[in-house]
Amino acid sequence: MAQDLFKEREMLRYRNLITATAVLGVLFVILQWMGFRTILEQRRHLKRFRGGQFLYIIAGLHALHVVAGVIALVVLFIKAFGTRIRSYNSVPVELMSTYWHFVDLLWLYLFIFFMAIN
Repeated sequence: MAQDLFKEREMLRYRNLITATAVLGVLFVILQWMGFRTILEQRRHLKRFRGGQFLYIIAGLHALHVVAGVIALVVLFIKAFGTRIRSYNSVPVELMSTYWHFVDLLWLYLFIFFMAIN
């Protein structure tokens, strides 16, 4: 939706959506970090999952992609609220949209995968 609003130059609504997306991305990273700390504290990481190291590798790579996406979102957020003259180049917004949809689909796959091996 933010991509469409950017292309239509509805910057107020675009800023609202990019802000919400950035906040949700940061919240997701924080909650994932808290979840993994809980798993480590309870020592469930090797008892509960077969191939515990695999869990860390896959989840760590996913976390790396999410953090990279959040950094890129913060850059878009800063640009959205910047005072410089805008060129209205939609390519960065389109790339961010495609990237986050990819990460969303990957997360759903990982969720189903981890539930299946549990």
